[in-house]
Amino acid sequence: MSEVIDQESYWRITAMNNPYAIARELTEQTRIQSMTESIPRGEEVAGYCNGSLTWETHYLKPDYFLALFYDDTKEKTPDPYTKRGLKDCQAWIFKYDRRHSRLSFQARNVEIGNKAFARLAHHLATESPRPPVNQSRLAHPNRAHTALPVIARGQKVITSE
Repeated sequence: MSEVIDQESYWRITAMNNPYAIARELTEQTRIQSMTESIPRGEEVAGYCNGSLTWETHYLKPDYFLALFYDDTKEKTPDPYTKRGLKDCQAWIFKYDRRHSRLSFQARNVEIGNKAFARLAHHLATESPRPPVNQSRLAHPNRAHTALPVIARGQKVITSE
């Protein structure tokens, strides 16, 4: 019985000393899951509990993830998108770098403050996707204004009468 208690104490101490490692591992699992199935933006995807300590990850947008660590005795259901919701939590925003095939953390609430972190997380979870590069509003061939000729400076305009 004492071995079980010692082992639980060991895991709790390990988890408290390095919550970042568990958050990173959960984020990696969430990233893999996001590649195989559609996940709504801003939703909680994965969670891990160790006694009263809880980790959870949220999908923000492609390649961006939020990891949250908190103690259930202090905070039951924190909202990572508000300053008040992050009060007794540690939170990270991770970005997956496809070029180097690795996760890197972009922001941490302890470093930039709860208000700025919540604003950034909310922005990433709700911003509309950008149009693909090299496409502008004028590049669509079915628009009437694309039929107009391009005239360089100094050229004469020839009109058919």
